[in-house]
Amino acid sequence: MQLNIESVETLLLIASVVATFKEVGVRGRLRLLVEAESLFNDSTAAVAFTITDKGRESLESFWEYAAFVINSLIFILIGVREAHQNFSVLLLPIAIAVVLVLAGRALAVYPLSALFSRSSLRVKSGH
Repeated sequence: MQLNIESVETLLLIASVVATFKEVGVRGRLRLLVEAESLFNDSTAAVAFTITDKGRESLESFWEYAAFVINSLIFILIGVREAHQNFSVLLLPIAIAVVLVLAGRALAVYPLSALFSRSSLRVKSGH
């Protein structure tokens, strides 16, 4: 993990807030809320700043995919609501179509991958 200036500053800020409150003698709910907020937010920032480049790429890919899925679901729900049609009778054909498409893709990809498994053009499986 990389340690950079922002994470060091964040850690110093956490320590300074806690030390200042102890020194001044702040007690009760105010101290609890401010210290908790400081520790939670600043610690989160420290972790975010120390993520490696590979980790950052993984997080960006995940959130990009999550946004795509949510966006797709929203548009499907809008379409279903606006169409005013009962799609429950189509659930079985839709499920069958999805299974057939996935099976077709598997039948197209896996045999070809096996064909090239011993060559320099082999496909590395990642699942």
